Amino acid sequence: MEPVEITAGSLHLRPVTAAVTPASVIGRGIIATVTDPASVRWLPVHTPYTPEDARTWLARCGEDWDTGRSAQWAVLDATTGDYLAGLTLRDLDRDARISNVGISVHPQARGRGVAATAARAAARWAFGAVGVERLEWYAAAGNAASISAAQRAGFRPEGVLRSWLVLRDVRHDAWLGSLLPGEA
Repeated sequence: MEPVEITAGSLHLRPVTAAVTPASVIGRGIIATVTDPASVRWLPVHTPYTPEDARTWLARCGEDWDTGRSAQWAVLDATTGDYLAGLTLRDLDRDARISNVGISVHPQARGRGVAATAARAAARWAFGAVGVERLEWYAAAGNAASISAAQRAGFRPEGVLRSWLVLRDVRHDAWLGSLLPGEA
């Protein structure tokens, strides 16, 4: 799958590929986000997260684009180029035409609607260009910010999956919402 750039108003979604380095603006933004204590609480990343971890993940992003398994973007301010968030459409299943959204917002960009706006833009691409017919958003049941962002993006609550999400070897219930074509 060819990496694609998306502009959505004040946001620019730039594909994360193996060409991105931990020292780049995107790489530094990713590391700052996944090492922030508020993020670490809700993200399935190990700690401490090192530049080597970032290099490994960035290389996998390029492979995922190449195989069509997942699509990862750095969400940037369209004017300044500042890193705002990372967004992934994971587990793109072209047979079932389904995928799920993962997003992590940089601490300095929280509360600005970045997650909802970026998720809607990626959803429109997935529905139109890839042929996805269902997007899912999972969040730990206590992650009010993620659940709120999902609902602002148009994801409709479907329920709670008991003991579904593992964060640092501890099982958590997960909120599940879905978005269908025409709802983004």
